[in-house]
Amino acid sequence: MAYSLSPWLKPRFFITGTNRPLAGGLMYTYKAGTTDPATTYSDDTGTTNTNPIVLDSDGQCDLFLDDAVSYRIILKNSAGVTQFDKDRIASLGSTQVQSFNSIAALRLRSGTSIANAAKTLGYYAAGDGGGNSFYWDSTSTATDNSATIIKPTLVSGAGRWLAVDPNNINVRQFGAKIDGTNTTTHFQAAINFAASNGLVVNVPKGNYAIFTTVTLKEGVSLIGEKTNPYNAAAYYPSTIYHLPTSANTNVFELETPATGFTYVHCGAVENLFIFASPVGYTKYGFYLQNPLGARFDNIGASNPFVGGFLAIKGNLNGVFSNFRVSNATVSGTRSLAAVVMLSYDNHLYSTTARFKNFYVSGSISAGTGGLTSAFIALPAAGTGIKLEEWTVESITGVTFDIQKGNEVQIVAPYCENLPNANVDTPVIQVGVTGAAAPNNAYDTITSLTFDGQGSKIQQYTQGAATNTVFINADVAQYIIVKDLQLSRCIKFISGTASTQRLRISNIQAVGVTTFQTGMIPYTIEEEGGCFFLTTYVAGSINYELDGTKNTMPKALLKNAGLFISSDVGTEGALSWLDRADNQFNYTAIKYAVRPGNGVWRIGDVVVNSAPAIGGAMGWAATASGYGDAANWIIRGQLGIASGATWGRPTKSTMGVSTDAGWAGTQYLDTTLSANGKLITWTGTMWVDYNGTSV
Repeated sequence: MAYSLSPWLKPRFFITGTNRPLAGGLMYTYKAGTTDPATTYSDDTGTTNTNPIVLDSDGQCDLFLDDAVSYRIILKNSAGVTQFDKDRIASLGSTQVQSFNSIAALRLRSGTSIANAAKTLGYYAAGDGGGNSFYWDSTSTATDNSATIIKPTLVSGAGRWLAVDPNNINVRQFGAKIDGTNTTTHFQAAINFAASNGLVVNVPKGNYAIFTTVTLKEGVSLIGEKTNPYNAAAYYPSTIYHLPTSANTNVFELETPATGFTYVHCGAVENLFIFASPVGYTKYGFYLQNPLGARFDNIGASNPFVGGFLAIKGNLNGVFSNFRVSNATVSGTRSLAAVVMLSYDNHLYSTTARFKNFYVSGSISAGTGGLTSAFIALPAAGTGIKLEEWTVESITGVTFDIQKGNEVQIVAPYCENLPNANVDTPVIQVGVTGAAAPNNAYDTITSLTFDGQGSKIQQYTQGAATNTVFINADVAQYIIVKDLQLSRCIKFISGTASTQRLRISNIQAVGVTTFQTGMIPYTIEEEGGCFFLTTYVAGSINYELDGTKNTMPKALLKNAGLFISSDVGTEGALSWLDRADNQFNYTAIKYAVRPGNGVWRIGDVVVNSAPAIGGAMGWAATASGYGDAANWIIRGQLGIASGATWGRPTKSTMGVSTDAGWAGTQYLDTTLSANGKLITWTGTMWVDYNGTSV
């Protein structure tokens, strides 16, 4: 028999969490995987130790192990509290660990009670990155998975090589190659194993080929290798090439939920770069249906994803950050968008999706750019969608396409795009119906908040310069635009009369000659701190209604602050300076009755555009909501009308929809008294000065 030092040499142990020696500690030694005592030694001549070994005042002991035995060692303090429990400990001189170049070579050998550890130097060959460490379990009948569980060829019953650390796996250990060979099944095998054991799948540095689709299982994370963030070439060392042989094939897709209303817990995906099929066969890079808690970070993509790179339906609480998506047209094929939010179709509706720090770039070939849009939300895709710090270049279509039934916030983007020649292409499209829009309750919810935070939007043209538009709005309840530099857009906003309210502030728009096309004037809620440096020859920003240019009337303004450099003091300007005192004028929003449409906030007021004695001065919103949901009440009365009892005011003549909405209204009833008796409406009845119903 031979005895060699333990792997700790002369071990010294400390009290957990301190630097004080574990004086009087007790070391119990057993055979590996058991509680059967195993003898240890104090020297290489075979002088036996006690069991347990009692540590000296410095927390030390002399520990030599039998080279032919694998040990389990449990260390306790003097009070019997376990400090650690280590299994399969071998001496430095042990010959138990066998080395194999591949998994195939390991299959040809069985373990023994002595030769009970093995190491593979690779999966197919030494150095290919698929190596692992194993121990022999003579009682195991686990199913061989060609990775962490290996059944030797000559074993017919029990006996398996088991990975020492099955909780730390990578795709190379499941047979994935980096030589262009199809690795779809190897990725899937690693993910399936991780799903069964609650693990993370690592993707070591290399170029992997996937020919079909890999299914991301519930709760499984896929993590690539990340190296130097300052070296673009080394920023995505884990790269996937998608090489399908049929069209409309996805690279990755989240496993299908049990029902349309069931969420699938989505793990993290990080540090991957994906090249799509060069012939346009790749549909989506990622297709996620009903993902819950998705966390994607540091993802890159190139070549055409014909349906869009990241496609999401029914998301809840997803965060997607640090994406780099680019594409020059390949074989005439372009990518639809970097992100596509798919329509609600009687399943789950997306809420709280956040997309932060995206770089999206197409090509600049005239009319044939590689990316049509940066972001698309198809009809009724979701609410609480937030895009932050996007840099977008060379998009040939609508940059942000927010279709009917979505609520989206865009924060601090930078855009420099090249829309197709002679096409009226907006930077942002809001509330368009889209094709095959689902008919459901979410269709009526459409809003956009664009917070530029001082960012810049530049819309270059390939043809006529008059074809650049900032926003095209259709069926939108609310649009807010603020803190923005806008360059090279000729029209600020266009669309239909269906848009309810527009609020703008702190905008510098150089070159805008048409402010509004097709939208009725009163939809503008307020303007402040804006500067439109127009060169329009008539000296006024214009809006177009039914194709006819008209100067914007003063009555559009709720409060002053929109300044037109070429039209100071002109009646038709959006904002003007009073010639007498050089101060901005103020004109309120006017309605003939309380507003029946539009989105209003509590405290909003409008003025009666058809004033009459005894009528309402205007109306005030006592709640926030759409139209009558704002619960309008009269805002004062213009004098007191008189007349017979039958001519008393009503909620209709006072322009409100509820009896309580015109409480306080007074009337001189000449039927009750020749000179008129003053009566007051309480909200439920008319009363005289004594409070008696009349």
